[in-house]
Formats: sequence, structure tokens, C-alpha cells
Amino acid sequence: MMNICFKPRCLFPRIDPAVVEPNDWDEWGRLVAAMVRHYKDHGTKVRYWEVMNEPDIGETGGCPYLFTAANYRPFYEHTAAAILRADPDARVGGPAVANPDSPILAALLAHCAMHKVPLHFVSWHIYSSSPAAVRRTIERRRAQLAKYPTLKGIETFLEEWNVSLLQPLRDRRFQPCYVAETVYEMKEAGLEYGCYYHIRDYHVDQDRFDRFMTPGGSAAMASGGIATTRTGECSTMRTTSTIWLRITARSF
Repeated sequence: MMNICFKPRCLFPRIDPAVVEPNDWDEWGRLVAAMVRHYKDHGTKVRYWEVMNEPDIGETGGCPYLFTAANYRPFYEHTAAAILRADPDARVGGPAVANPDSPILAALLAHCAMHKVPLHFVSWHIYSSSPAAVRRTIERRRAQLAKYPTLKGIETFLEEWNVSLLQPLRDRRFQPCYVAETVYEMKEAGLEYGCYYHIRDYHVDQDRFDRFMTPGGSAAMASGGIATTRTGECSTMRTTSTIWLRITARSF
């Protein structure tokens, strides 16, 4: 899977997460299509292309865009069209929302069903120490998809999941039990793919984010955001190791 979440200054001259439309849609489409062809032509064909990451919380989640339910729809449609022009066999989807019940996801489903916009998978995140809460997000997704019978074969991707970030449990015995029970709940609820997202710390420089984020956003990424910690005098940002699992009966 490749996530499209970059924001080139030539198409977005003003650094502002609320600015989500490029100054030239045609040029944006050519750029996205060129990127897709690049990977395809160099033998690193990407199967799944995801449009955006945590667009509902913007810089808080490391995303230089902050979308609404209304303006995510045209962005997705333009971007998905460019991807499929370059690779008709690719699978496109999103929106990888931080809030599993974000209105952005509901609006995307309605838009794609009404206007026959290609949508091959839906994605979202959840950090909860309750396996039952994780399962409920999958059941709600299934219920949402059932409202749109014209959207056929949509895969479900819970592409970030782990225990609560704000109230982590320190008992080492909990985590392995939590993982096993959560994967079981995923299978029972009918999830196609889950991505266990584990966060670790490493140092980053704020100026790397200043190029495409506001001062507040880049400072949060380097020293104080939800995905960061401060260890002594060293600002750290958390990298991730991920484990993708296709949820089938063979998983057990």
C-alpha cells in the first residue's frame, strides 16, 4: 500500500492545512499519475493506493491537510482518477480517518455510490485497549457499506490499531492477550486487513516539517504532539513498525 499525503509547495504555495485544493488540478493529476507510473515502470508496482492519512485531524496526526466531509470528496475523486489513468489495475480507497466515525468516511461512501466514483477499499484507525471496541468499528463499517448496494467488493482496512495512546496499559502480560483477542474479533466481524501499528521513538529536526506544516504543526511533530515525547532535552518523534495481517480463518 502507498499513501498519498504529500503537499508540494508549487501546487500549495501557502502553508495552511485548511488549503486542500491544489492551484492546478490538471497538474496535480499529472504529478500523481507520474508517481504511479514511476513505481509501475521500475518493477515496484503498488497494488493499493490510499488517498490521504488522518485527514480529519490534520497536523495533529502528521497530515499537512485538514479536510471536511465536503472538500475531501473532490480531492479523492481527482486523485483516484489520476491513479487509475496511470494504472487501471490499481485499487484505490481511503480515507484513513483517525476517528472511526468521522463524517468524511460516510460522505465518501455516499459520493462514490451516487456518482459511480471508483472505490475499492475503505480505511480507518482506532487506538483502544478494548478488543470489543475495535470490533464495533468493523461492524459499523459493514453497516455503512450495506446501505450502498452499488458499492460492490469493497475491502475493509483497519490500518492502524493498538492500545489506547492516551491511557496505555503498562502490564506486559496485557499486550499479547490483547493482540490475540483483537485479531479474533477482527476475523469474527469480517475485516479483510488489519495493521498492528507499534510506535517507537527517534530524534527528528523541526525544520524537516517546517517545509510543509505551520509552525505549530511542525513543533508538535518534533517535540510535543500526540505522536511524540520529550526525553530529557532530546526531542523525539515516534516511528512505527507495522504488521499487516490478512484476516482469514487461516490466521488462527
